[in-house]
Amino acid sequence: VLCITLNGESLEICRPDPRMTLIEYLRDTAKLTGTKRSCLQGGCGACLVVAQRYDWSTRQWVSKSVNSCLKPLTSCDGMII
Repeated sequence: VLCITLNGESLEICRPDPRMTLIEYLRDTAKLTGTKRSCLQGGCGACLVVAQRYDWSTRQWVSKSVNSCLKPLTSCDGMII
């Protein structure tokens, strides 16, 4: 089970496909089409989303912009997107 928070809503994704990228999940499964699919190589920036993860060493949430076309969905466990 993969747990993420997407636009403030907690989600549990059972048996996520290890080949699925974050942009595929956002657009095709969650039907959030605001994130654009363009070059699929991370060069254009159309697929940028903000992802937050908890850093246990500093005990703070860390925000980063990520290319959702390159980010595997399974690497998002515990993230706020």
